[in-house]
Amino acid sequence: MTTFIQQWQDWRTNRERGLADPYGWLALVSLDWLTDVPATYPAAPGVWWQDAEAAYVDPQGAELSYQGEPITGVQRFELVNSGAGARSSPQHATRVF
Repeated sequence: MTTFIQQWQDWRTNRERGLADPYGWLALVSLDWLTDVPATYPAAPGVWWQDAEAAYVDPQGAELSYQGEPITGVQRFELVNSGAGARSSPQHATRVF
């Protein structure tokens, strides 16, 4: 077997494993876009919304954590420009109380 074929098979195996991960793309049950109006979503605890700069979650009594710490108030996640649209960056999260 050539090196290229082996590398491609390794990549494919790893890709399929990542997709099938408990939090991978194949685990999606709903794809919802946040708006500037706080809203709840089935199977997602808390109330979620976003503005032009950040996404937010208010646990409202639900048990949520971020990086091993409980979220007890509104949690802010700074948005990162990633091409078309924006996404939340956990590295830039701050708590808003």
